[in-house]
Amino acid sequence: GGTANKLTSAKGNELLARFSPDGKQIAFSGNYNGNIDVYVMPSLGGLPKRTTHHGMTDRLIDWYPDGNNLLFASSRESGKQRFNQFYKVSMSGGLPEKLPLPYGEFGVISPDGNKIALAAEHSGFDVIYLFDLESGDNEILDLSFEAIESVTWSNNGKLLAFVGQNPRESDVYTYNFETKEVINHTKDIFSDSDPSWSNDDKCIYFVSDRGNILDTINLEKNFSIWQHDFSQKDISNFV
Repeated sequence: GGTANKLTSAKGNELLARFSPDGKQIAFSGNYNGNIDVYVMPSLGGLPKRTTHHGMTDRLIDWYPDGNNLLFASSRESGKQRFNQFYKVSMSGGLPEKLPLPYGEFGVISPDGNKIALAAEHSGFDVIYLFDLESGDNEILDLSFEAIESVTWSNNGKLLAFVGQNPRESDVYTYNFETKEVINHTKDIFSDSDPSWSNDDKCIYFVSDRGNILDTINLEKNFSIWQHDFSQKDISNFV
């Protein structure tokens, strides 16, 4: 923790900021000229550089693992702009490359840059699609959740973390590619979201309203960041 420093002061909205893998750059979507485009700036402050130039909204998703390219979603080529599709663009700008998926809203690139994972509805339930960007093949992980959100790869590519929702709870889960095992790491009454891996994959950080009160009637909705340590199976307050 520490003091937060203001990095931008231009008029307009900025959202969806993401650190580059080396932490030296920040990419975000910004509306500076009446349209939302993708920008990149130094993480210590500086002049944002516009990366995309199109009349439709370009919503940043994340960095590619190589730290040189960005993934964003846009409706620029989807007919009547009824849905978004995924694009890859260099952090320095240039012509974006449309990825070979029919549609896409939120997704995450695998650590080797060859696959993308995203949650979508299938036969009445949410599933995780794994799309191979080289071969065009796709795999469906049918995990029997009413809703799945915030899918994210571990840094070694062996696990997926995600939020699975059923009628009375939303918990942080992991899926093991080798064993096909699904583990619930936060099985309780609290609302959990936005899991993120530590660099060594030993911990998952997530947002939660958890506390010392287990009474659903008196549960306080005070969200903060929590840490789950795999080695100790402990959950502790991080921020």
